[in-house]
Amino acid sequence: MTLDLLDLGPPQPWMADAACPGVDPEIFFPARGDTLAAQKAKAVCSGCPVRAACLDWILDVEAVEGGQPGIYAGLTDTERRPLRVRRCRVPGCRVVLTSPSSRYCFEHSVARRRQSRADYDHRRRLSA
Repeated sequence: MTLDLLDLGPPQPWMADAACPGVDPEIFFPARGDTLAAQKAKAVCSGCPVRAACLDWILDVEAVEGGQPGIYAGLTDTERRPLRVRRCRVPGCRVVLTSPSSRYCFEHSVARRRQSRADYDHRRRLSA
């Protein structure tokens, strides 16, 4: 599967070792309810040596972009949903959130508040 086709960001180094290059990308986007097609995609992923890296990557993408259709790391969007809801939305941040209503970890939440305050102060100085 090529990343250009999916337009989800630049290629990652681990993608060269993935089991899916050369496989028809359509296999990873089965029609809803087509369990046989989904099983074929999951079979490709099951023996992939970079499955964990693929899962980390798609969860990072989904933290920013929201849920993505298709099968990545052998999991459908529905199967990945419980894994992604509890992660900080900052790409690359591995912090698991403890509150279901939180979107950012404490560190990034504080940084966002500081930046918002700095932006507010800057706008206020410009308008004075």
